[in-house]
Amino acid sequence: MSKKSTHKLLLVVLLLVGLALSGCTGAGTGTPTGSFAELTIVVDGEGTVSPKEGPGKYGKGTLVSLTAEPAEGWEFAYWSGDVAQYDSPSTEVVVDDDKVITAVFYN
Repeated sequence: MSKKSTHKLLLVVLLLVGLALSGCTGAGTGTPTGSFAELTIVVDGEGTVSPKEGPGKYGKGTLVSLTAEPAEGWEFAYWSGDVAQYDSPSTEVVVDDDKVITAVFYN
C-alpha cells in the first residue's frame, strides 16, 4: 500500500470515529441522555416510606416497590400518583417518566 493510500485510509478511519463519537451524549458518562427518570416520594402526615422520602433516579421502565409504614397513632390512607394500588400500604410504580408519589397518613 502506498504512503498516499495509507494516509487516505487513516483519514477515513479518523472521520468515522469522530462521527461515531459525536453521536454520544451523557456528559462523558457513556450513558445516553434520557435513559433515567426521577421518582420523588413525599409523605403527607406521620409515617415512613420505602424507598425513603425525597427524589431518586431510576432507569426508565424500572418497577419500584413502595411501602408505607404509619407512625404510632397514625394510619395509612392512600397513595396519590401513578401507582398500581392506591389503597394498599405496599404497591408498585413503573418509573417511565419523572413522577411524584405521595403516601398519605391520617390520625
